[in-house]
Amino acid sequence: MSIAIAGSGDLARYMVEEFPRAGLDLVILTRTYKPHLAKEGVQQFMTDYSSTSLDEALRGCKALISTIVDMSQTYVDIHLQLLAACRRSASCKRFIPSEFAGNTRDYPDQPAYFRNINERVRQALKQQDQVEWTIVCIGFFADYFIPASNRYIRNMREGSLIDFDNEKFSVPGSLQDSIDITLARDVVKGLVALVNGPIWAPYTFMSGQRLTWREIVDTIRRERPKFTVQVSTLNEVIDTLMPGNSADDITFAQLQLYSASGAARCPEGECILRLIMSAHGYSLRETNSPTLASYVSTHNDTYPFINPSKADLVGKSVFITGASKGIWKGTAIRFDMAEESVKAAAETAKEILDGSLDILINNAGCLEEWKPVTESDPSEWWTWEVTMEGTYLSARYFIALLLKSSAKTVINISSVGAQIIVPGASAYQTSKFALCHFTEFIDKKYYEQGFVAISIHPGGIKTQLALNIPPAMHSHLNDRLELAADTMVWLSRERRDWLSGRFITVNWDMEELENMKKEILQRNLLKFRMTT
Repeated sequence: MSIAIAGSGDLARYMVEEFPRAGLDLVILTRTYKPHLAKEGVQQFMTDYSSTSLDEALRGCKALISTIVDMSQTYVDIHLQLLAACRRSASCKRFIPSEFAGNTRDYPDQPAYFRNINERVRQALKQQDQVEWTIVCIGFFADYFIPASNRYIRNMREGSLIDFDNEKFSVPGSLQDSIDITLARDVVKGLVALVNGPIWAPYTFMSGQRLTWREIVDTIRRERPKFTVQVSTLNEVIDTLMPGNSADDITFAQLQLYSASGAARCPEGECILRLIMSAHGYSLRETNSPTLASYVSTHNDTYPFINPSKADLVGKSVFITGASKGIWKGTAIRFDMAEESVKAAAETAKEILDGSLDILINNAGCLEEWKPVTESDPSEWWTWEVTMEGTYLSARYFIALLLKSSAKTVINISSVGAQIIVPGASAYQTSKFALCHFTEFIDKKYYEQGFVAISIHPGGIKTQLALNIPPAMHSHLNDRLELAADTMVWLSRERRDWLSGRFITVNWDMEELENMKKEILQRNLLKFRMTT
């Protein structure tokens, strides 16, 4: 059965990407035909939200999720129609209304500009027992705290607490006040779990992370030091709510009150989907976090700019350690697509060593069972022996051959785990951090001889090795093998000396990253350094 989505806006765009990856078919309810949905191959159902139209739209669906945002009576009318359609449906007996705010169970009137319309829909839900429902509470979308170019979620119409265009914070209350933030993509992954899960509670709390405004300000200022901060006290916010102020000022004050009142915090201990954003580089606390430190779009699948068929790699030799399965077998195949003379492990070392070696891809590594340090097996913990010693030996014996070539490129496979701290992963993550630093040592010594050494995160791919991470984190393994493979072909098809000694992730848009070359070099970005 399919999942029906009412509305085709910002949040729905993440659903279009994530639901099919989880094996769920979608039907998007929309008033007008949307070409971008057709391009994605998603079924559209044009509706005027009348009873007859909705009855047909929900036929064969098992759940309905609304993403419709409206501050007028229209919101109430449509949601009551959606609920009524679910009550009439033989199959669609689950409904999630479009709230996605904070702790509306304990703060039902926050944010105030949604108070009247949301409460009318909630009462209608409570007064019936034919349709199961839940109101999803997330705090703020974390997407608001990164530049608009990096997200589908558009700026809030109520106003911006963080204005990236004018580099200004408008902090309500105090810098010590905390809020919960959750990425829209993680919210959607939570929705996948909900529609596949058992009985729903009336309120479902999701939170990616809880941060104080001070932590948010400090984190963003590390990358954008010109940001200014204006703190409005609670009394100042309340004064703005008084009659005589403009409607826009009052609405913005209501948004500020939502944060300052504590309504943007989900109740401790009740976040049944406390999503681990840092498992995929989404922690705002992390120095040089891939999401925050990037100025570029991201991908989960390959895209035209890195198409391997564009590469002219004829005559170049490539050696790939660990190419027998998973990502690296796919990488070998993608090099072959570019008519590259793939040597790697499938060919004899003699054929490579006869002349010079152009490209070395080091994939030596393993993933131990994650346990606290005191509970770990010393022999299993020492994954450094594979990750670091294997990479070191490859570099030691192949650098001389690489220096004889024109490409002189080594790509060391690290991980986003080098940047974050997940309890139990002390061996894996410290070894990947060390590998990045080792890459910098190679760059430091051999850059003047034309050497290029890059460390990369290959994405989150469901390989046999990656599935050794805790099951709760498997939802982050949503990248396609072709993305990693094609990115490495792109890195190899010409010298990328501006990336030497640096760490990148294959999820970043390489065309946009290349356009940032001057800034990366001037500010010496994409390296691990202490910040103050």
